[in-house]
This record gives sequence, structure tokens and C-alpha cells, in this order.
Amino acid sequence: MFLLWHNLHAAGRSTRTRVARDPLAPALLWDYQDGYPAGIPARLQRAVLGGLAAIAKRAGYQRRWLKISPDQH
Repeated sequence: MFLLWHNLHAAGRSTRTRVARDPLAPALLWDYQDGYPAGIPARLQRAVLGGLAAIAKRAGYQRRWLKISPDQH
């Protein structure tokens, strides 16, 4: 999850406060977390964010954003 977040920010794909600009990226970040954010029913999170995460995976977001760059070794 943190590697994805770092790579998005390093590529300029997030705001100054590290919020991803692309709507599929937060869904993929949600997929890698170990819980559910408070305030939104878990069933709704699984339906909406889980569906968007599946689309992100099919679109190749994992391959594109989870690469380890040479400076990260």
C-alpha cells in the first residue's frame, strides 16, 4: 500500500497532501488496507471500492504503480 502511495506521489499523480488524483488509485489503495475507514458501512465500501479496485487491477494499475524503481532498493 505504501509503495503504491509513494509511487503515485513521486510521479506527480497525487496532490500536495498525497491524495491520489485518479479515482481508481484510492480504490486500489483501499484494497491493500487491513480494515475499513470509519463512517462508511463496510458493505458499501466492499461494493463500491471493491468494484473500482477490480477495475483498477484489470486496467493494469498494479503493474504500472507497484514497480520498484532503482532508487528504492
